[in-house]
Amino acid sequence: TMGLNFTVDEAHEQFVIRSSHVIIGISLPANLLTVYLLWRKTPNSIGHYKYLLIMLQSCSALIDLHLGVFFMPVPLFPLIGCYCKGMLCEAHVPPHISVVIFFFLVLGCLVTLFFCIFYRHQVILPAHHKLKLRKNRYKIILFSLYAITWETMSLLILISDNVSNGKSDYLEKEQPAMIWLTSKDSWVVYDTDSSIRFVVYYVLIVSFSLEQMLSSRIVFRHTTRYFEVADMSSRTLAFHRAMMKSLMMQALCWLLVVAPVAVLSASVLLESIPHEMISVAFLVAQLFSVVHAQTVIANSPTLRQSVLSYFGFICTTGSTKMKALKM
Repeated sequence: TMGLNFTVDEAHEQFVIRSSHVIIGISLPANLLTVYLLWRKTPNSIGHYKYLLIMLQSCSALIDLHLGVFFMPVPLFPLIGCYCKGMLCEAHVPPHISVVIFFFLVLGCLVTLFFCIFYRHQVILPAHHKLKLRKNRYKIILFSLYAITWETMSLLILISDNVSNGKSDYLEKEQPAMIWLTSKDSWVVYDTDSSIRFVVYYVLIVSFSLEQMLSSRIVFRHTTRYFEVADMSSRTLAFHRAMMKSLMMQALCWLLVVAPVAVLSASVLLESIPHEMISVAFLVAQLFSVVHAQTVIANSPTLRQSVLSYFGFICTTGSTKMKALKM
């Protein structure tokens, strides 16, 4: 078999790198603003959920910073690999380590997302429901086990088979047309025949899909049943509707991740999707953090009012200065 046969020209490489720079230039200030507003402006009435949102947004910001500054990969899908131009690569840190760091941050983001869903689920449940955890230590134990289980997958990725710089046997044997990759300073390609790799990808994709489906089903089912309680006050009903609206908006944000991951997976299986289209999908996934930041602000009346007040102050100040100049 001749394997894959494509090249990445300089124009496309610059497009990917510059797009990553633009995305992080927009997302990093948005993330910092959102974290600041969550820390300083969020009312204490929402409890620990504030800290979960801060963790989720911080993790998203670290992913953007890693992809846009430290790693800066140019993906090579449908060939599972990349070459990189970031600070870590220039410092001769193996790109495989950057891949492991990336997966560690992504898994941390998924864990925090589950905690957000679980927290909302617990708030919605009636006090005497059988699924209600009444003691904080049970929640801490559950959260810790869940986090350790997911983050352990990073170790599986760390020991997965890879073909790094200076080891071109796999490319010469399986992908001879891609041997041009060895001229790059920092690159990594993964052997698709590695059983460890397939296990890792299977666990990641299937677990992520099941988590989204089960979490959404649990919250929807119990919220719907709780809405049927006849003696629920209008204030409580409005609270639960706001919670569900926020959850739905958060789920829509994750489509920016799910859809590109589906494209990347399909490209590996079919090997017929153009490389340029896959690169665009990779860039689209990086928009998650800035969109999620806007969603967090939009769903919180307090944060939304803080932002509007700030921009209103700027507009008012600008108008006053203009009037002064005219006079």
